[in-house]
Amino acid sequence: MPVDHGNKTLKDYLLEHRVITPTGCWELNKIKKGLYTQFGFKWKRYRAHVASAIVYLDYDIDSGLDVCHHCDNGHCWNPEHLFIGTVSDNMIDALKKGRRRGYRGVR
Repeated sequence: MPVDHGNKTLKDYLLEHRVITPTGCWELNKIKKGLYTQFGFKWKRYRAHVASAIVYLDYDIDSGLDVCHHCDNGHCWNPEHLFIGTVSDNMIDALKKGRRRGYRGVR
């Protein structure tokens, strides 16, 4: 049976379940599966960082852009740790931080 969220907004839900880590990341007190925390709210499924970007950064989910992490914590949804960018922006950010070895192509 789905939970009735009543008149709560997405922002209310996020803040109600927020846990602040020692690094300043905001995480949800929900089960973390995979790289990103996901949750259901009013019949929609969200990744926490995308929901945060919608609420705090005016992110348009249909823009074709990604919600990226400065902190490299996929479970973080602190809007100060997020930025909106292209896939290339995200890959360049990862390369600068040593999280990727470079692009691979046809040898």
